[in-house]
Amino acid sequence: MYRNFPSKRAIVTALYDAAIDSALADVEEALRIDDPWLALVTFFEVTAANQARDRGLSESLLGHDRRDRHDGRDRHDGRDRNGGHDRNGRSGPAEQMAEKIVAVVSPLFERASAAGVLREGVLVTDLLPIFAMLDSVYRLSETSPDLWRRYLAILLDGLRADERPALPVPALDVAAFTAALATGD
Repeated sequence: MYRNFPSKRAIVTALYDAAIDSALADVEEALRIDDPWLALVTFFEVTAANQARDRGLSESLLGHDRRDRHDGRDRHDGRDRNGGHDRNGRSGPAEQMAEKIVAVVSPLFERASAAGVLREGVLVTDLLPIFAMLDSVYRLSETSPDLWRRYLAILLDGLRADERPALPVPALDVAAFTAALATGD
């Protein structure tokens, strides 16, 4: 296997890309569901179940496996925390991943919003903080592996548009979403 890649970095990148593609394939399945709320819930449930089962997937999606928290640099290619750009201002993996996630997942959020079942102000960029919160629960659930389901239900209840007050602060914009992916925070 290692002979098929020019470096360790290439292996990590290929595995990371495969993890992202796997997670985004769940969106395609969810989009086949007619009910917009059920489609969104199904996406969250399937993706969360996969992350709970495969901690490496969760860490990949959140960027934990690629960041050296001590100096803020990507351990594999030396990029800094510059919103996914390299030192020359070129688009890096985090920016490309953010664009891909936003493009693929947006239809789920747009359908739910158009149907009036998604709380006003909830955006696709809310994904990262939601899965980061669930990641904390996955870590707590050694003795109760399905504990994350409780907290996902609570989070989903907060997303539902049942005469809720306005959210206190706006969602991340795409630039902040990209920067958050780049830092792994």
